[in-house]
Amino acid sequence: MARHTGRPRVKATGQRRSTLLDIARRGPERNARPATPANQKPATRRMSRATPPQLSARLLARLYTGMPALLLTVGADGFAHAAYTWAAAPDAQRIRFGADRGSVTIANLQRDGRAALQIVGPADVLFLVKGSVQIVRERIVAAPFPIALVEMTVSEVRDQAWPGVTVAPLAYEWPEDQRDAMRAMEQAVYAELREWEGNE
Repeated sequence: MARHTGRPRVKATGQRRSTLLDIARRGPERNARPATPANQKPATRRMSRATPPQLSARLLARLYTGMPALLLTVGADGFAHAAYTWAAAPDAQRIRFGADRGSVTIANLQRDGRAALQIVGPADVLFLVKGSVQIVRERIVAAPFPIALVEMTVSEVRDQAWPGVTVAPLAYEWPEDQRDAMRAMEQAVYAELREWEGNE
């Protein structure tokens, strides 16, 4: 095998490359590049903040009509388990959602009794809602497949939006030939989640 000796070759580009020695001589300020253009301020990232343990008027207005959500439960292995769902809030203290019967999600809810809902809606509605849960109805009648009706009692709400950033809302897209029927079904599910009064 041929042995290489001396310094590695650098392809010429017509411009002199800076060496570590050059950079050390010039100092860090002369070699630093601005992270953003001079006339553009970077987006300010802030930590999510906890709000009172109930839905704000803004969040309730969105959830009252119903919207898709990401449901997070605690698995038997201690890791988070995620599932998509429909959610609606009858008032500021409760959110109702669906969970597939016979699923890992249902098993987690029955075993642990806690859940979180990631809400991503229009106009920077970005919240994480946590609470205790109970299965209050074995079947959501309006759904075309067997899903249970679960009710969360809100214990913590975190506003996760931050200035300068917009997150696209979570939405379900259906095949074109099924779209009208599935959207009508969704609205019926939201109405049942919102209006169910505890009787069969």
